[in-house]
Amino acid sequence: MRRFEVSSLSFAFDEATIARRAGNGRWDLDIDPGWSVRSHPNGGYLMALMVRALLAEVGQKDPRSVTAHYLRPTSVGCAEMTVDVFRTGRSLTHAQACLMQGTERVRIIAAFGELGNIVAPTFPLIPPAEPTVPFNQAGRQQIQEVDGCTVVDQIDTRVLEGVAPVNEQESRYPCLTSWVRFADGRPPDVLSLFLFSDPFPPAVVRQSQSQWVPTVELTVHIWGRPHPGWLRARFETRVLKNGYAVEDGELWDEGNNLVAQSRQLALLLPE
Repeated sequence: MRRFEVSSLSFAFDEATIARRAGNGRWDLDIDPGWSVRSHPNGGYLMALMVRALLAEVGQKDPRSVTAHYLRPTSVGCAEMTVDVFRTGRSLTHAQACLMQGTERVRIIAAFGELGNIVAPTFPLIPPAEPTVPFNQAGRQQIQEVDGCTVVDQIDTRVLEGVAPVNEQESRYPCLTSWVRFADGRPPDVLSLFLFSDPFPPAVVRQSQSQWVPTVELTVHIWGRPHPGWLRARFETRVLKNGYAVEDGELWDEGNNLVAQSRQLALLLPE
């Protein structure tokens, strides 16, 4: 059992990220329909599914940085994944993986190492983002539902509308802040941070006419293992140009520890 996993496979996320080893760096995947948006698998879910298999290939090291390029729409059901571990060093191992459904659909490149075992300078350059509303006082607001969107049933959210993001100063960019967790009570772990880095459409969608926002590229940096409980997610869209949006995200655990950062390039499409 890998240390990033919970002790049982009784939770939906664990069942939905199982991959079967096919030999010679190949894996058979079964993409679960319960984690989709408009009948296409959520990008963060696909990243978690692929990273779980990659961890088995690299010897159960922790993911530190993962970048995914979504080349074509992916469908639920059967898929194949090929893995290439192309560098193994003393502190980091690098690998790439390709998800195939007839043609290549997703390609990721990742760096794996050890979380928290390196003695090196650490500076709190990002101040803790203390919420003005705790999770137990925030009203439950479901992610906006659209046809074929099943991932909303897997995630419990407390969206903090109008909450100051950092140091009580309102952001001048479209921003969404929310408490988030699994709806079935599964505690967060490192693998789940990939899903929670992509749970909502960009905040700028509320100011546009777009209803369909496919991910072009998603990068997630992992900083630590989250404490049990809620995660506080903050996503800010700083660039919207020619239909492409860049969104920066942060995930903090209940201990006020920064556990992940993300950057996503998304395409805003009309209905």
